[in-house]
Amino acid sequence: MVTHGYSIRSLRRLFDLRESKTALGVAALLIAAFTPKLHAAQCEFVVRNEWNSGFTADVHILNDGAQTIDGWEVGLHFTDGSEITGSWNTNLSGSNPYTASHKNYNRTISPNATRSFGFNGRKAVNGSSVNPPVLSGICAASAANGSPVAQATASAVSGFAPLTVIFDGSGSQDPDGNGLSFFWDFGDGTSSTDAAPAKTFDTPGDYTVVLLVSDGEQDSSPFEINVSVDAPAPTSAACAYRVVEEWNAGFTAEVSISNVADGTIGGWSVALDYPDGTQLTGVWNGTQSGNGPYQIDNANYNARIEPGATVSFGYNAQRPSENAPLTTPTLGGICAASGDNRIPIAVASATPESGNTPLRVQFNGSESNDADADPLTYSWIFGDGGTSNDASPDYTFDTAGTYQVSLVVNDGQSDSAPTSVTITATAPDPDPDPDPDPDPDPDPDPDPDPDPDPDPDPDPDPDPQVDSYELVPGQSALHFVSTKKTHVVEVHTFERLSGQIATNGLAQVSIDLDSVNSGIAVRDQRMRDHLFEAALYGDAEITLTVDLDELAELPAGSMIDRTISPQISLHGVVLSKDIQVRISKLSESELLVQNTAPILIDATLFGMDAGIETLRELAGLDVISFAVPVNFHLRFRAGD
Repeated sequence: MVTHGYSIRSLRRLFDLRESKTALGVAALLIAAFTPKLHAAQCEFVVRNEWNSGFTADVHILNDGAQTIDGWEVGLHFTDGSEITGSWNTNLSGSNPYTASHKNYNRTISPNATRSFGFNGRKAVNGSSVNPPVLSGICAASAANGSPVAQATASAVSGFAPLTVIFDGSGSQDPDGNGLSFFWDFGDGTSSTDAAPAKTFDTPGDYTVVLLVSDGEQDSSPFEINVSVDAPAPTSAACAYRVVEEWNAGFTAEVSISNVADGTIGGWSVALDYPDGTQLTGVWNGTQSGNGPYQIDNANYNARIEPGATVSFGYNAQRPSENAPLTTPTLGGICAASGDNRIPIAVASATPESGNTPLRVQFNGSESNDADADPLTYSWIFGDGGTSNDASPDYTFDTAGTYQVSLVVNDGQSDSAPTSVTITATAPDPDPDPDPDPDPDPDPDPDPDPDPDPDPDPDPDPDPQVDSYELVPGQSALHFVSTKKTHVVEVHTFERLSGQIATNGLAQVSIDLDSVNSGIAVRDQRMRDHLFEAALYGDAEITLTVDLDELAELPAGSMIDRTISPQISLHGVVLSKDIQVRISKLSESELLVQNTAPILIDATLFGMDAGIETLRELAGLDVISFAVPVNFHLRFRAGD
């Protein structure tokens, strides 16, 4: 709960917590100067809940007199143009200024008793702090003097340390035209009495800056500005490159960027150079410019990389010639470390990536590289408890399962970002059952001259059309991005996907909402319970009718771009959404479907805004974005 109605007690608690002797002295003077006169009622404006576009608030009326108040009326004026959209425990009239008057059941207020009424409000500016209204009527200090209103602006509310911010409280007002005095509390034990002070925040952290103004008789409600200060931005990161899929004419690759420093990366750019003439044909989770080398810049939703976090972008590329060997690009930009030592880049591949157990796989890390030409050491983790320090180990998987095999290389000073290869080991089919009951009494006199097939098919179809496809879960992924505190971005995924393309062309993908994975167990459970309500809505479903004939005619190794409009069933709501996708035919029996532009899902359209507000309250955040970018790549294999 955020309160904007500081009493003398709360002022003492606010400022006496400061360890600075100077701040304590100023606070003591302020408390003495801001002691209000006695009046018919003391009023407090309290914000109970706040989101991007609105808020819920209460007004508490305390009868601090000796006589019972019989009937009351409160005036509310929002100087920034905020609006009241609904109220309770009061009769509301007017339109900024509003008048709130008593109901029959709360008409009287005994001495030392409190009555309250509440309302929902719409902010004048989305994302701004709640601007407390000017209260009048029974809440006015006296007929002769109205309370001043604090207003403040800041030249910046976020940035890297040291961050200098110029605050300005000159927009504060007094309804009687009296001169104002100012007191700023910067949230770090320092303060100022200037109208427009400049403050430098040297230490990273989140600060609540409070402005109070006084007209000599009455104090304003505090005006708050939240300032977020980050550690100096790193200029380099550990990067990893891997090939996700390949076919005779091209391939799909991914570059991951890991922040191994203490500060937050606020934006990134990666130079990507293929000296053999490989060409990029589509990029996602980033924006492409240039051509040899290419430059990939962050998208709006993944610019920020917290310490220890990783973001990635992917792309499709065309080989310089059909079936030409793949080459590893040279990475620069944020992937080229500054200083005396540059961070190495791990590159891993495996042959084969799937098969029956016991599955013997030849791994290859020899294409890993270091810009300083330092010798590399290798650390493989096979996902089943096995490890290796060879550059290109030979490893056998004896148990069926899906394994994320990771590789990290070290140049003697720095570890690379990890890169991974997915290995799928399946149990072999049992031997076919021999005929248990051969014919014990064959015909003793078979026709010596059986009639042969008079018209055998002289040209059987060597390449029959695929009738249906099944989703390959271990090689498919769908993830979404959440944004909190305006600029903190986090990537989440779902562990369980299933789906198919049926013989009638109906494509279905099912997402098990209970399998959401953000890397934090408590957050996962909160999303299951409050956002997705997985106990009630177990799965999200995506359905679309596709043209199987078009897929059959698509040559292996080629791709097509399409705009599709699937039906999305989520949280009890079914909506249609236009999505740009690329369909790559990896072979005659395998398809790869992936989005070529981020898919923005408005959670409010699926009735999930209340769940987001609950998550925001549980996490103690100012805001969580309702717009959710979603990305996917889905691999389908021909059914039996």
